[in-house]
Amino acid sequence: MEYIRRKIEDKLLWAMDNMRVVYLSGARQVGKSELVKQIAKSKGVGYITFDDDNIREFAQNNSQLFFSVNQPPIVIDEVQKAASVISQIKLEVDQRQRKGDFLLTGSVSLLSISKLSESLAGRIVFLTLYPFSVAEVKKWKFNFVEALFSDAPFDYLVDLDVSSYQQLIRRLLLGGFPENYFSEYNAVNIWFEGYLQSRIKKDILQLTERGLYKMGIFDKLLRLLAHQAGNLLNINNIAQDLKVHHTTAKSYFTLLENIYLAEILPSYRRNIAKRVVKMPKVYFVDTGLLSYLLGMTENKLIYSKQDYLGQILENYVYLELRKHLSFFVGRYGLFYYRDLKQNEVDFIIENQEGELVAIEVKSKSNILSSDLKGLKAFLSAVKQPVKNCFIIYGGQSLSALKLLDRTIYLIPALMLV
Repeated sequence: MEYIRRKIEDKLLWAMDNMRVVYLSGARQVGKSELVKQIAKSKGVGYITFDDDNIREFAQNNSQLFFSVNQPPIVIDEVQKAASVISQIKLEVDQRQRKGDFLLTGSVSLLSISKLSESLAGRIVFLTLYPFSVAEVKKWKFNFVEALFSDAPFDYLVDLDVSSYQQLIRRLLLGGFPENYFSEYNAVNIWFEGYLQSRIKKDILQLTERGLYKMGIFDKLLRLLAHQAGNLLNINNIAQDLKVHHTTAKSYFTLLENIYLAEILPSYRRNIAKRVVKMPKVYFVDTGLLSYLLGMTENKLIYSKQDYLGQILENYVYLELRKHLSFFVGRYGLFYYRDLKQNEVDFIIENQEGELVAIEVKSKSNILSSDLKGLKAFLSAVKQPVKNCFIIYGGQSLSALKLLDRTIYLIPALMLV
């Protein structure tokens, strides 16, 4: 497979030019190692991985000597495996006072190891690498978020390829992990089985003291969450299903967040906090993983009476938004909206100027007036300026309709795979 350039690379290089330490995190097998190897080669700096037992032990046993031999600037892969070197990195950084001396990667959140993240406070920037985005594979020359906030969004989208329905189903089932992107269903299922059984459990044990967590509960939790993907995260209900205490269930879920398997999406509450649901929603970091946990097949996805297609498509759109935000310059917030009357908008993006974009996801090919209920409620309630409104739907062409004297843009999901 040819090397697919990751869109976050430009942002990563910018961070290295402006910060002393850059930490690139993300789930295992999303392509962090390949990306930082390319950067190390292009910048002519050293590359070391703590996946190597000998190197890791050397760094842990004598970190001062280790950095005398391996002087910055340097790339260190899987740095969390020898977390004790972080203290020495802080000393090296403070002594040298140079930008871009350390590019670190990890498969767990450094923020979850509080003492380590605190020791580098003010010296470090955090970036996250996700599985492949459609923009990376198809080499888009624009960022999807850029298009959403544009005065003429269709100008960005009009020349995009429209995939087949079969290609959409395939992408939802395979997901975006580089190993799986061009694979087949059966191979992907086998891959995810091994992925969860070995690598993930090692990361979980690494984050817990003395391995006190029961691994069987993680299996149950993952499958419970899979059925709730795109829905409100109710920890109390999860605790009851798992037959554990509320705080225990919450700690288990936090571990899944810290190894980049699941994420929460907060509700949009600015100026309307008393009228909206405050509980977060939960999403998975890959629709291939979600499909595997749901036991999904092509026939089940298309023909099941339960709307698995709508659920997994919504998770897919969430991921595309999250991925494009991860490599877009600037600070953006991603939320959902739901009021106390159950009117909902799937996604709200807020830019630095306080402008909003509202996005609904519908798997159906024909949009009816009843499908606009959530957008109508949101537009009536919100006080901030709403730049654009969109519906990503199951149709095949760009289209538009009117709501409250506004244009609602319809974007085919087939353009996003």
